[in-house]
Amino acid sequence: MDGGRSFGAVREGAPLAMRTGDAEPAVGPAGSLGVGLPAPSKEEIEHYLTELLGRPARIASVERLDRSEGGKGFGYGALLRLSLVGEARDLVLHRAGTRCFGHDTPADRAYDSLLAFESYGSLPRHVRAVDVGSIDAAGRMTSLRTARDFFFFTEYAEGHPYHRELAAAAGRDRPIPSEVEHAETLALLLARLHQLRRRAPDLYKRRLRQLVGGDECIAGTLDGYDGRDLRGYASPELLLAIEKRCVRWRRKLKVYTARLCRVHGDFHPWNILFQGDEPVLVDRSRGEWGEAADDVAALSINFVFFALVAKRHFTGAMVPLWERFFERYLEATGDMSLGEVIAPYFAWRALVLASPVWYPAIDTSVRRRLFRFAARVLDEEPFDHRRIGLLLAEAG
Repeated sequence: MDGGRSFGAVREGAPLAMRTGDAEPAVGPAGSLGVGLPAPSKEEIEHYLTELLGRPARIASVERLDRSEGGKGFGYGALLRLSLVGEARDLVLHRAGTRCFGHDTPADRAYDSLLAFESYGSLPRHVRAVDVGSIDAAGRMTSLRTARDFFFFTEYAEGHPYHRELAAAAGRDRPIPSEVEHAETLALLLARLHQLRRRAPDLYKRRLRQLVGGDECIAGTLDGYDGRDLRGYASPELLLAIEKRCVRWRRKLKVYTARLCRVHGDFHPWNILFQGDEPVLVDRSRGEWGEAADDVAALSINFVFFALVAKRHFTGAMVPLWERFFERYLEATGDMSLGEVIAPYFAWRALVLASPVWYPAIDTSVRRRLFRFAARVLDEEPFDHRRIGLLLAEAG
């Protein structure tokens, strides 16, 4: 950089990653790092670079590169230029920030770092990525340069899958008492989970972006219909109309940021087990925080789905389970605005259940009714669970 080179002395044991103050703005200054992020010391970086380079590495000077230069008001994270004794080229340590534009969690920052390491070297005239790694809570650095895939372990849980319970119940005219109890139990479980709130407007808006544009959400699911035979249940025009309306819903829901709460993120019957009458959850998705309506829609639409698969209409045992689930959830939460926000979440889940990618064996009539529901629910303001029959009815 021309001018402004500030190669100061480096204190022994001093952290080289810059920290912000006690508070961080929603959109921080260029290069800001989150409060409390671990910062490796000079000695730790020298030890790390010694192993990386295969020869002793000593830091001569450090310069924090200013990303606000030239009038730019925002940048992701912080860059530290490291000059090493006896090395012809300097290195730059890249640290990601923690706020805004999808850099909120360690998983976000891992993605950005790994993608940079994977892609920098394949573009002509681009600087080369030398290494990629992680920093633990004590500031210790670990290289991930040899990683080619990733994994994690969980506990194994015994239990009866809830989707099997619903499949068995769907063929009957009325649910048995244990099935009603389980629907109530899940409603109360969600009510407890959703009690925990977080004030983070930007994160709520990010979740809305993911809902509409995410690979696993509305845009990605709609793309899964490309090239498919849609005869009998949908059309390219209907897919486009649903997508446009979902985009409009995203604009509407941006004022509901106070609803951000703890969520499961994929609360459907394949991710729920019952050990006796106690539920066990698996495969939480898309982060800790989101919209309560996501979880409510993910489960409740399956009462509709299993009825349609079993009877081709929303009748039988699934109807009282749908009603009781909503009644208990609304009684427990008092969530008066749920019906104002749930429509696009229902639309997304209906698109998944109707998908020949996800559910290749279901009858065309089931797909048609799910698409009818997806299109109609987007016009429901507010949604009322007691009107479900009208949303599924044949056009008259």
